[in-house]
Amino acid sequence: MENHVKNLQELILKEFTFIKFFKKIGYQFSQKAQARDSLREALKVLASEEDEYSQKAISLLDVFDEQMNSCAVEKYWNGLKVQNERDKTRTEQLVLEEKKEQHSCLIDSNVIIEHNRSSNRLTLESSIDVVV
Repeated sequence: MENHVKNLQELILKEFTFIKFFKKIGYQFSQKAQARDSLREALKVLASEEDEYSQKAISLLDVFDEQMNSCAVEKYWNGLKVQNERDKTRTEQLVLEEKKEQHSCLIDSNVIIEHNRSSNRLTLESSIDVVV
């Protein structure tokens, strides 16, 4: 939490947005609830102190729910979700391509094995015919 408070202090006196905080900490879409809770707790810590950060923290706590439900914040989280899905799809495509390559190699290997068996059988039959 101490790290979150320090990051919040760096951001809060500038043009602070919730999104800047989430980006600074590096939250992923799956951590959305944790990000909300961490920001709220960090704001509470700053609001409890009497310094240049406390008034801004208090005013942000007053509008916390409205800000968390704002279009900009929702758009940010949706963007992260889409990016996660793209990354997952890319990974799945790479795995699928690898499986296709492995399958192709297996088919080639089976063809070679079958060719060798047929060739050996013909060679054996041929040598039996010569001996007889």
